[in-house]
Amino acid sequence: MCGRGGGEGARAGCVVVPVVGAVPGALVGLYVAERVRLGRRDDAAASVRDVLRRGGWRVLVEFLACLLVAGAWVGALVWG
Repeated sequence: MCGRGGGEGARAGCVVVPVVGAVPGALVGLYVAERVRLGRRDDAAASVRDVLRRGGWRVLVEFLACLLVAGAWVGALVWG
């Protein structure tokens, strides 16, 4: 459930703030999914921190880099 919440949050964040909003959206989506699953705010925050410590930052940075490349490609198609 955690990965799905993070992915859905990333998509929503990318719609709200194109390209750059995906990372905060993923974090918020992950937190919301954990909050629903665990029920307590402190447990959800601890779970999100644990996910990020175990390699989540690397995934988020790589995802952001891919979104930036895709955004540059679309920009080149539209304005280029």
